[in-house]
Amino acid sequence: MLQTCDYVVTQNSSVAFAGYFFGKPALLFGNIDFHHIAIKADMTYLATAFTNVAQARPDYARYLYWFWQTQSINAGRDDVHSKIAARFERFGWPM
Repeated sequence: MLQTCDYVVTQNSSVAFAGYFFGKPALLFGNIDFHHIAIKADMTYLATAFTNVAQARPDYARYLYWFWQTQSINAGRDDVHSKIAARFERFGWPM
């Protein structure tokens, strides 16, 4: 379905994030962790929100890289241990 749809409309679903891999914009009716490039539904201006999501063309590759490589700890990278230690230190958690 994601390959052939125009955009994703969701309350709070990872389907919106999966849609980014297919270049599909998302219209969100709830709060999710990966909202940064999505269109937020405004019930007062709902028609405008649907127009905006139909026209949205964010840089999906850049966003996905940012989300997975700079905002998350990639367990497959060589620097995983230093990133975990830095995160623990940042929040004052003993190692």
